[in-house]
Amino acid sequence: MQYSLEGKFLTSPQNATPNTHPVIIAQCTPGDFNHHTAHGKLLKAYIFVGGVLDSHVASDSGSRVTVQFRLDDGKLQTDYWTASTNFSALFFNPYFPEGGFATMLYGHMLPHKENTSPPVKKIVLGVPEYLGGEVVMQFDMPDPTEVADACGEIKHKRGE
Repeated sequence: MQYSLEGKFLTSPQNATPNTHPVIIAQCTPGDFNHHTAHGKLLKAYIFVGGVLDSHVASDSGSRVTVQFRLDDGKLQTDYWTASTNFSALFFNPYFPEGGFATMLYGHMLPHKENTSPPVKKIVLGVPEYLGGEVVMQFDMPDPTEVADACGEIKHKRGE
């Protein structure tokens, strides 16, 4: 399954075409996994930005983009995410869960336990554009339960 959520630019990329929007995309394998507490698995999740992102080489020789984000009205956080091969999209960080998909949905890095903390309502992200300034995006988040469950980001009690 694929889910997408369109956001808006607060500061758009330099050469963005009119009516272009950033998009969060999550690809998941839903299912009923009786031996696990999750009902699905996240295959990949990324944000299509549309501009060319500025990156740096990480210690593992991979290319990373510095991402600054704020969940709801919380503190500003910084993480380093992988850019797509054409540098127009960012993959949620699978190595450092602070910038992972569960964090963007529920504000914490571990899979969400049912009926505990409320979900994130707003995400604001800033990323550097190649030979440009900062691209700033906002996503107003709907109820993430369906996506989180299909992507294995909700921890259920066994047998539920």
